Amino acid sequence: MAAIATGLSIGLTAGQTISGISATNDQARFQANVANANASMEDFKAQDAIRRGDKEAAALRMQTKKLAGAQRAAYAGQGVDINTGSAGEVQAESQTMGALDAITIKNNAWREAWGYRVQAENYRSDARFAKVAARNARRNTILTGGLQAINAGLTGYSAIKGNTKTGGR
Repeated sequence: MAAIATGLSIGLTAGQTISGISATNDQARFQANVANANASMEDFKAQDAIRRGDKEAAALRMQTKKLAGAQRAAYAGQGVDINTGSAGEVQAESQTMGALDAITIKNNAWREAWGYRVQAENYRSDARFAKVAARNARRNTILTGGLQAINAGLTGYSAIKGNTKTGGR
C-alpha cells in the first residue's frame, strides 16, 4: 500500500511540475507578446511624429513664402525697391525666422519620436526579460518538483522499509 501511495505521490509531483512549467511558458509568452505589441505601437507613434513634423514644417515654409510674397507686393505697391534697404532686410528676416521655425518644428518632432523609440526599446527589453524570467522559473520548478519527488520517494521507501521490519503491520 505504501508503494502505491509513493508512486501516486511521485506521479502527482511530476504532474504539478509539468503543469507549472506549462503555465510559466504561457505567462512568459503572453507577457512577451504584449510587450512586443506595445513596442510596435511606440514605433508607429515615432514614425507618426516624424510625419507630422515634416508636414507642419512644410506648411510653415509655405506660409513663409506667402508672407514673403505679400511683403513684396505691399512694398512694390508703395513704390519701394523690394530688393534693397529695409524692405530687403524685412523679407530676409521673415525668411530666416520661417526657416528657424521649420527647423524647430522638425527638431521637436524628432525629439518626440526619440521618446517613443526609447519606450519601444524598453518594451522590447521587457519582452526579453519575460523570456529570461520564464527560463529561470522553469528551472526552479523542475528543481523543486524533482526535490519533492525525491522526498516522496524517500518517505515512501522509509515507510516500506519500516513496514517490512515490523512484519507488514
